Order: sequence, then structure tokens, then C-alpha cells
Amino acid sequence: MTCLSALTIALAPHLARADETSDKAAAEALYQLAQQLMSAGDYANACPKLDASNALDPGVGTLLLLGDCQEKLGKLASAWAAFREAAQLAGTRNDAERARVAEIRAAALKPRLVTVVYEVDRGNDLTGFELRQSGTLISKAS
Repeated sequence: MTCLSALTIALAPHLARADETSDKAAAEALYQLAQQLMSAGDYANACPKLDASNALDPGVGTLLLLGDCQEKLGKLASAWAAFREAAQLAGTRNDAERARVAEIRAAALKPRLVTVVYEVDRGNDLTGFELRQSGTLISKAS
């Protein structure tokens, strides 16, 4: 093994931690910026920042704020999904209080969601039949 190979192997865990630290720092910066934008009423720019923050470092607080942001924009299904995801994440982290808050927020939105029911007669369920909404495939299970 060359000295360079040994050095690379020795530094690999430190580089991975540096990436994690960098992601957390970027996520926090995005979160703070989103809070400022929301305080100014600029939800259209705040929501993507929260989404990016959550992608870098998933957090219950980030998801709760994202749900609130989406609701302010009138994107109720997206808000509901963010609150449901926050409730699940809080549950895995034994954060019962925030799980309860997220569940309450999701439940409050549910009656305001538009629900569409597609019924396909089995006789029309042909091989290769697909149902799509806005280009997105709707699974047969749903």
C-alpha cells in the first residue's frame, strides 16, 4: 500500500463527517433564510428553501414549517403531506409532542383536500392500461 492510499483510507471517515457537517450547515442556512422570507410574507421563495433544507438534513421542525409555508400558498395537499411526514419522523425520533402537533395540522387540512375517485371496470382493465394525472402514473393499489 502506498502512502497516498493509506492517507486516503485514513481520511475517508473524516471526509464523510465533513460532508455531513457541510450538509447540516447548508440546511441550517436555508432554514434561517426561509424563516426570514416567511416573516416577510414571501412564501413562494421560502417553501423551496425549506424543501432544500429538508433534503440536506431532514428535520421535524423543517417539515412543520414547510407544511405551514405550503398551506399559506394554498398548496393544501403538499402541506398535508409535509405534516404527515413530520408526524412520522417525529414518531421515529420519540418526539411525541411534535408528532401530535403535526397530526393535528394534517387532520385539520384533510377535510379541505380535493379527493378524486377513479373507478375502472375490470372488463376495461386491459394489459398495459395506465391511469395518469398530470403525467404522473396513479398506481392500481391506490
